[in-house]
Amino acid sequence: MSEGETLEEAIDNINEAIVGCLRSRLRTASEKIFINALPSHIRIDLDIPGISNA
Repeated sequence: MSEGETLEEAIDNINEAIVGCLRSRLRTASEKIFINALPSHIRIDLDIPGISNA
């Protein structure tokens, strides 16, 4: 089981890891795209229940 004392904590930790992975992949992909029309900073909100700092 992932780190966490309960199943809910383990699921929260897995969800946070997935969000972190997605952020990293989006950052890498955005660095490979060079389009002047896009803003340099884009905030992407993911609605995932149970994660407070996503």
